[in-house]
Amino acid sequence: MDILSINNADVLVNEKKVLENINLHISEGESYVLLGPNGSGKTSLLKSLIGLRGYNIKGDVKYLNLKSENMNITERAKNGMFLCYQHPQEVKGVKITEFLSKISKIPHNEIEKYIDKLKLREHINKDINIGFSGGEMKRLEVLQAIVRRPRLLMLDEIDSGVDIESIKLIANVLMEYFKDSGASGILVTHQAKILEYMDVSKACVLMKNTSYCYPDPKKVLETVMTEGYSACIDCNERITDE
Repeated sequence: MDILSINNADVLVNEKKVLENINLHISEGESYVLLGPNGSGKTSLLKSLIGLRGYNIKGDVKYLNLKSENMNITERAKNGMFLCYQHPQEVKGVKITEFLSKISKIPHNEIEKYIDKLKLREHINKDINIGFSGGEMKRLEVLQAIVRRPRLLMLDEIDSGVDIESIKLIANVLMEYFKDSGASGILVTHQAKILEYMDVSKACVLMKNTSYCYPDPKKVLETVMTEGYSACIDCNERITDE
């Protein structure tokens, strides 16, 4: 069963088309890495899927067999979508512990376990992201996601501006979560360092305003690193039905 099905869809930002004829099918328990040059629309795609204001995806788009156009951002979140941001915002006056207790779908002892796994214990009584380093912000994004138990976890450059230790911590927790929960994921990455510590099912490259999907993420990454993104367009290993 496809948890997310996108067929011939366009992505618009403030009514301007930035992607067209996007095709992507993600089954339950399956994860994609989303690659592409700067400005190719990776972040715009994720923001349109979660339903942020100003971002729209038009076409045959279904999440859990429900048409996304019939769900607002709150309904998408309640049905298990979660987006970890590339640039998390500071939220003054909101304590992390209080926020986690309100959004969590897991027992308190499970929250405590993930706090320690992500090495956030010394920060847990602070306001959200106030005075945090880049790595601490990204680890907190993952913590917020995990306690919500999403069925589709979208991660926008969770490894950007992050040191190696944080990348390893984040990757280990995410791999554990995907394995234990059977959740699906979309991972946007630019530097791709996190893929040294994570296994993903397939790769999708956004290029020239559309999508190109492939069954072997490591081979795609190797091709991109040696030949550039343009080599993906004519590759004969594309998934033609996607």
